[in-house]
Amino acid sequence: MDTWKYLLSKDRSRKSTRTVDPRSDHESDYGRIIFSPAIRRMHDKTQVLPLINNDNTHTRLTHTLEVAAIGRSLSSRITSKPEDLAKLNLKPSDAVIFNQIVENSCLIHDIGNPPFGHFGETTVQNYFKNQKSIESSPFNKIESDLQKEFIHFDGNAQGLRVVTKLQYLDDLKGLNLTYATLGAYLKYPNPLNPNEARLETSKLGIFHTEKEIFNEIVKNCALFVDNQVIRHPLAYVMEAADTICYRVMDIEDGYNNDYYSFKELDEYLQKNNIIDVILKDVALNKKTDDAKMVSLRTKLIGHLSELAATNFIQNFEAIKLGTYNKELLNDDPDEVCKILSNFCKNKIFSQREVMSLELAGDSVITRLINRYSFLLFHEKRIYSKKGFALISDSLKEVVSKESGIPMDELHDLNAYFKYRLIIDFISGMTDKYAIDHANKLEGYTL
Repeated sequence: MDTWKYLLSKDRSRKSTRTVDPRSDHESDYGRIIFSPAIRRMHDKTQVLPLINNDNTHTRLTHTLEVAAIGRSLSSRITSKPEDLAKLNLKPSDAVIFNQIVENSCLIHDIGNPPFGHFGETTVQNYFKNQKSIESSPFNKIESDLQKEFIHFDGNAQGLRVVTKLQYLDDLKGLNLTYATLGAYLKYPNPLNPNEARLETSKLGIFHTEKEIFNEIVKNCALFVDNQVIRHPLAYVMEAADTICYRVMDIEDGYNNDYYSFKELDEYLQKNNIIDVILKDVALNKKTDDAKMVSLRTKLIGHLSELAATNFIQNFEAIKLGTYNKELLNDDPDEVCKILSNFCKNKIFSQREVMSLELAGDSVITRLINRYSFLLFHEKRIYSKKGFALISDSLKEVVSKESGIPMDELHDLNAYFKYRLIIDFISGMTDKYAIDHANKLEGYTL
């Protein structure tokens, strides 16, 4: 079987009506993504440091653009040499498609994340874990198999929902991206409870509302191997580009916010032998610490990209069969990513400023879920009507079509779809809009 014929699929859930267009189908995906409202909203979403008024600090959008750039560069490393193409059994004419799909998947890799960074995901999870323990909560009207989607809420599953439905136009096809782009996006092709036995199932990555499109992706990309769903191989490349960015750029953000000096970082890296492994002359001919930091960033990105490319090529057969049960950058005897991660935990994430702002974000998201739950579940329609009126019509159109409940009768939605609508709405908010909206709903500002 020609594996790449399926992995590079240009088919879509809704057949394309494009007629004259010099772009390929995957280049068309790029345009659909770049011009989507969901991408624009990422400019005011936290990457690591929430609510920081510093133009040098990464937002979710700048992080995404950097991941796309590194993803494109990394995939080019993988496909640039004839001998490597031969190992991958990839035609030279397909290398361009390979690179474009990686870039596309990088652009949408965080598109479903709620405001306030990854701690926002934790807030949603903890909210519903708490609701399950409250006997009178409407959350307990939802069958347990569906409750898991909220208790194990993940931005990756929400992201698939965003690109396939919530960017709503006339039907439930969203951006109608190619199956290859969607397949490469799926880090966790898992609609079941998290199971850490396999990398693919370590998080819940599919809501039941997207089960149909998920099955289409699996079929069209031939991702069902040996009686189990495997990752699309290009998801490993996208994941590596993301890891390179947040490991290296988190460190640079911490430096730019004066959480530590370059001397402290340099001493830590030397202590852990990273200087000996890859950096060696990072400080040579660099007069300022800022210049040294840029040199460090460049060398780290280069080293980690080469590591990821090498691991992908060498382990492609196992990746293709779904037996390579690790991230590309964790397959490293020098443990560079682990060392960088520990530095971030000790010097950035533990900062009082970071933790206090994360808790502020936690409060905002909790208040929003509480307030909209009060409104949408209120027995008096005068309250529920006002609550529904505040939510975007496009989001309501989606749940209306999914549930079969007409737009003017959304009060009759079941508990699952009311909570799904609430989380769809809040997840799409920017940090500042979430703060402003929560304050207005509670009468703190008008």
